[in-house]
Amino acid sequence: YPSVLTFSVLFACFLVWGNNYYWLRVSSTRSEKTAAVSYVLGALVLLIPGVILSFVGVYASSLFPDHFSPYGDGDPTSAFGVVLQALPIGVAAFSLLGALAASISTSTTALMGASSTAVRDLYQRYVKPNATPGQLTVPSKIITLVLGLLVWLLCFYPGGPLYLFAFSSAWLGPPSVLVFLGVWWKRTTVQGAFYGGVIGIVVLVIFTVLDL
Repeated sequence: YPSVLTFSVLFACFLVWGNNYYWLRVSSTRSEKTAAVSYVLGALVLLIPGVILSFVGVYASSLFPDHFSPYGDGDPTSAFGVVLQALPIGVAAFSLLGALAASISTSTTALMGASSTAVRDLYQRYVKPNATPGQLTVPSKIITLVLGLLVWLLCFYPGGPLYLFAFSSAWLGPPSVLVFLGVWWKRTTVQGAFYGGVIGIVVLVIFTVLDL
């Protein structure tokens, strides 16, 4: 690390292929062909911010070569802030607003997904099975507020939001493996995927607890 291989595995498996956002969007398309084409086009669009961020990193490393060199003491994630300080105030403001908008868009999608899952799978199933959509409005708002406060409190956990993001992204790796198995190995079944995931979690917990 760093290398193209590790970048591809970390970015693709732990952020894209295993991400439930993409599969929620794919399941709402009109046809399988539309889903496949949209997935490819989405990958091409995703290259645009990747290229922009690469230029940001190159510019920051050229300004402070000792700070961002492979042997420097600088944090690579601070490159964006370094570049903003070097830009005119107007350009920096719009760049900061763009990054903020992107983060809010992602976080709100996650919050809506978590709240809708809690309402449908927990509240409606165990508390009020016959609730109408109108009757689910107030519980949905309350659950969304509670989940938002819970996430805000978790941000004070040692390591902060970056640690939470890394922890949550780690859960996206196994689903990406199941995607590959489902595409290339026809013997993959729902039961096999479920028990494989459970066994993997148990084994990883044992390895972590025993510090292997």
